[in-house]
Amino acid sequence: MIVTELIPATEVVDHADMYLEVNLRFSPQPEHHLRYCYFEDLEGGPGRGYVEVGFTEETGAIAEVVVITRPAWTGKFPADVPVVDGSIRVDRGNWDVDPRINFIRERGAHSVSTKDKMVYYAVSGVPPAKFVRSGPVGFGLGEAGELTGFVTGLT
Repeated sequence: MIVTELIPATEVVDHADMYLEVNLRFSPQPEHHLRYCYFEDLEGGPGRGYVEVGFTEETGAIAEVVVITRPAWTGKFPADVPVVDGSIRVDRGNWDVDPRINFIRERGAHSVSTKDKMVYYAVSGVPPAKFVRSGPVGFGLGEAGELTGFVTGLT
């Protein structure tokens, strides 16, 4: 998943509960349908790590992030990653092939790591070169603009 544009930060509300440890909604919520990317663990499939990320159909702006299955692997928290304020838009080209399909799947090296009160959920083996932060949530971007994961609990 390639991030094509950084946009101003958006408000985020966490709807986590006892079943979903991360259930983030970004505002404003779109009036139309969302397109989803389902991130699955490369080796263990959705049972070893499964994250749903929703994007607005019209612009590709981030709309929601839900951790369905916490990554089974423990990673190392990314060190010395610069943080910039903003939000992200992604390339929607993969969805334009068949308009009846509103999702794509990506498989990558999932892991979870913590530092203080921050939790980083990696959806790829690529380390983040920076975090793009909206409130307490940041999205990891690799050197080539790829979405590497997200971090909660940023201050």
